[in-house]
Amino acid sequence: FAVGDTLKLHCNVKGFPIIITWYKDDNIINSVINNTRVLMMSHNGIKNSILQITNLKLTDSGIYRCQ
Repeated sequence: FAVGDTLKLHCNVKGFPIIITWYKDDNIINSVINNTRVLMMSHNGIKNSILQITNLKLTDSGIYRCQ
């Protein structure tokens, strides 16, 4: 990906109850913070979560994971 691109990461999980948390470099990504660049969406209930980061910056580099 290049600076300025949009990144979409998908997380598909099975089980109940399902709580999906996104992490960047082992730090929780908080969707409550007023950050219009990071958007977490759920599709098909909460079994498919998408982390979308718009207008990528170098500081967005890291290891992302969902749990």
